[in-house]
Amino acid sequence: MIEIIFSFLLIISLFGTFYIVWKKIPILVDLPIERKRILPFKKFSLEDLLHKILSIMRVLTLKIERRISNWLLKLRKAKKKKEKDNYWQNLKK
Repeated sequence: MIEIIFSFLLIISLFGTFYIVWKKIPILVDLPIERKRILPFKKFSLEDLLHKILSIMRVLTLKIERRISNWLLKLRKAKKKKEKDNYWQNLKK
């Protein structure tokens, strides 16, 4: 039963699509065609290339700096925790 309903909807959708395309074809034929030359690449500039490379390097440097900062923070926390643990052991001696 469901297959019949979906088949019916598919056929109606196809007819609707073909009807819309059939109505739009004359409009599309009447449109003027512009023959513009589209360049795949814009004008090459060394300044733009240098700017892009330096921007990428700056972002990477900031990411590395952030990662190193996190490592240092973890090391400081670990050292502080060890010092707290050793404090009570040093008092017992």
